[in-house]
Amino acid sequence: MIYESLSFLSTEIQTFLARKGNLSSEEGLIGLSHVVYEQGKLAIEKDTLGAAVINIEEERTNRPSLPRAVKQADNSIAYQNPVIDLNLSVLFVANFSDYTQALKAISNVIGFFQSNSVFAPDTFPALDARIGKLVCELQSLELEQLSYLWGTLGYSYMPSVLYRVRLVTIEENTILSGGTAVSGLAVDAVDAGGA
Repeated sequence: MIYESLSFLSTEIQTFLARKGNLSSEEGLIGLSHVVYEQGKLAIEKDTLGAAVINIEEERTNRPSLPRAVKQADNSIAYQNPVIDLNLSVLFVANFSDYTQALKAISNVIGFFQSNSVFAPDTFPALDARIGKLVCELQSLELEQLSYLWGTLGYSYMPSVLYRVRLVTIEENTILSGGTAVSGLAVDAVDAGGA
């Protein structure tokens, strides 16, 4: 679901950028990419935006620890591990030869998420229904954190913005065990008085 979530967001941002039309090139403007290759070379194509996952965290709030019972089509009960909800830290990086184009691109990404911060299948039919809901929040980094991030990535700072994408759900539907549902209670009467 990580790929599906980011692919959906990239497509929506691409559509938003094409509507805005204030960049020199809108076709294929954003892509999922590493930020930097192992050799230290920038992985984001020239005159494009790159979106890269830089951290994955489990959302533990309200996560049950026990398997959950799921009713099957034949009215049997199957037990499955609880779903895992993830928070993704996604870095959007603008690699434009013209610095003003890079700033416009980052501004447009921020504008996109300002106008669309919550995504659900009922309002965005292109969103995979298994995802449920995505909530996107701007993450502000202090200068030290920003320096550390780009140092860890192994490249000099480029115009970029960091967003947290919350509640990407991972569910494999692996059945742990099963049984039949209780359909009723029966009580047998026992003669306790003796004859």
